Amino acid sequence: MVKKIFKLAMDGIGIFKIAGILTAEQIERPSYYLGTRGRGRRKNTYDPDFPHTWCSASVASILNKPEYAGHLVNLRTTSTDFKKGKQKKNPKEEWLIFPNAHEAIVDQETFDIVQKLRETPRRMDTIGEANPLTGLLWCADFNAKMYNHRKAKPSTPNQKKLLDVYHCSTYKLGVTRHTTSCTSHHISSEAANEIILDAIRKICGYVKEHEALFIEQLRESTAIKQGETAKAHKKQITKNGRRLIEIDRIYKSLYEDKALGKIDESIFEQMASCYQQERDELAVKIKAMQSELDAFNEDSTRADKFLEIVQRYTNFETLTPAMLKVIH
Repeated sequence: MVKKIFKLAMDGIGIFKIAGILTAEQIERPSYYLGTRGRGRRKNTYDPDFPHTWCSASVASILNKPEYAGHLVNLRTTSTDFKKGKQKKNPKEEWLIFPNAHEAIVDQETFDIVQKLRETPRRMDTIGEANPLTGLLWCADFNAKMYNHRKAKPSTPNQKKLLDVYHCSTYKLGVTRHTTSCTSHHISSEAANEIILDAIRKICGYVKEHEALFIEQLRESTAIKQGETAKAHKKQITKNGRRLIEIDRIYKSLYEDKALGKIDESIFEQMASCYQQERDELAVKIKAMQSELDAFNEDSTRADKFLEIVQRYTNFETLTPAMLKVIH
């Protein structure tokens, strides 16, 4: 059932609709499933009258759990009153995660894609669907997100034509708020899909015909970055690290001289302030360079990753939310 829920999320279906699907299929909800088996925190408080009524919170909870990708998670909560059993939820940054601690139910790539899909709100429109391109299209003229506008409009007496377009988000806001905004131009979802599909087909076709050359070009550019910039970053990080150790030694010596009366308090404060400023600046530089270095290291696997994506999407006619997130 966990695999089914992740599959539905990969298809771009939101948590409210997933809950509705599970309810319609008469799937036992988690609290009822565990409660009737004497397990779980609500084994004595579950509602036996509604065994199949799923809520979106339950679906969201399942999709958010790293445990389903094989990881062990500790410190989700902290006890605030041991005697009364009161607990508070900890922010995600404070969780302690042990990767690959047990067998996974869903693979890591699926879990990561679902998290990305859930980052972009997908509001259901008048036809009951969310456009898979939502959150991915940006206006080239105003560098702002594009909003989807869809509605059914009369076409013939017996049919309705679907209006499905994207326009710059600043246009509508600018009209209502009388502020500077983009113009009223737009692009249809059909045209955007065709452009994206055509680009993907061309790239995939080139990779399949010139795979060896493509790999060589990607790895060559990666090697240049790692051989020049990354090497310089490593050298500078080591140098800055040694300087931080030296500053700590100098600061300790200054403090001892002040304590022994060898230097005045005012001189100590002045020198300590200068060294602290230098220390803070070095720490910021080290952090920034380490972030860039981590990004460079990730580049070494991008060629193989892209080839895997190309091979996976050999034949396709439509864009799916999962495909868009993987390629994006």
